Amino acid sequence: MDSETGDKRHAPTEHRLKKAAENGDVVRSPELPRAVAIILVIASGFGLFSSLAHALFGDCAIWLGEAGQADLKAPISWGASYFYLLIPVIGIIGAASFVSSICVGGWIFSLSFVKFDLAHVGLGQGISRLISFKHMIDVSKSGLTFLSIGIVSYFCFLHNLRSFIALALIKRPNADAVFGVIVKVLIPIALVVCFVALVDVFIQYRSHRHKLRMTDDDIRQEMKEVAGNPHVKSKQRMIARKLARARQMTKVGEASVVVVNPTHYACAVRYRRGTDGAPLLLAKGLGLLAEEIVAKARGYGIPVVEAPPLARAIYRYVEPGDHIPVPLYRACAEVLAYVWRLQRWRAHGGTKPKPMKMLADELVSRSVNGLHSG
Repeated sequence: MDSETGDKRHAPTEHRLKKAAENGDVVRSPELPRAVAIILVIASGFGLFSSLAHALFGDCAIWLGEAGQADLKAPISWGASYFYLLIPVIGIIGAASFVSSICVGGWIFSLSFVKFDLAHVGLGQGISRLISFKHMIDVSKSGLTFLSIGIVSYFCFLHNLRSFIALALIKRPNADAVFGVIVKVLIPIALVVCFVALVDVFIQYRSHRHKLRMTDDDIRQEMKEVAGNPHVKSKQRMIARKLARARQMTKVGEASVVVVNPTHYACAVRYRRGTDGAPLLLAKGLGLLAEEIVAKARGYGIPVVEAPPLARAIYRYVEPGDHIPVPLYRACAEVLAYVWRLQRWRAHGGTKPKPMKMLADELVSRSVNGLHSG
């Protein structure tokens, strides 16, 4: 493939992104839920954990006083009481982590994650995933994250070394004092984790978009899928024309007159006094279709009148099922008047009407000018 069509130099379209999401391929950052969980744990610690520490100090004194005398099941009940207190906090942290994990790429439901694929089970596939470039990047990223946290923790510990030494010298440390020192170390760590999460979101977003970039061939293929294959659309149009033609031909039998240009155009017009407010075009055709309309009309005994200028004007400006426009009324009236005289002669006899003279070009020309001005 040449460079013009092989290079993925086009950003992914909305259709490609939507299709990838349907297959479960969306932006996901594993660092973001971790950062949210750490922040919530620290935020909860300012109030909840301090209160729990006070209660725990008191309970520990009671438990130590009952050592060797309490029932063997007592520790289970003691642990359960604190576990029930922590359930709401754990639930909130879990829910927040879940929401943060889907806030980047959005919620998707795809069965592609649970499909069993033997290609992913083989030893070779597993080894290739372990030594893949993406896996190495993920490992390096995790290593840098832990290294950053370790460095920040080390310097925070050095900065608060005197506070830790002071706590060690207290026989019975105060819970607020202990937690205060711990928070001074945790807050910088949380800031580092948040920074890493934001960087990871950016990297994952760029990586996902780069992976879905498109070549010229991809763009053309997508246009075919979205807009439809030209060959299929051409066939659909052909079928639609055949159906429209069939519908037209069923209406020819209702016509009052067929106006023709002897060799090219044929327009079947109906006007029933008291029923139609204006002359109505039932069918029109050009070439072979015009010949078919004329043959069908003669089979029904419908008059066929030669009026070339009027036939051309109706074919050009009127669609089947529409009324004849006002500027063409006079020309249609002349044709219909001739048809009615012919029908009266056939029904009652008398002097046969003379063949109708072809409508003058200037009459229809004035009518067409009226159509343009309207």
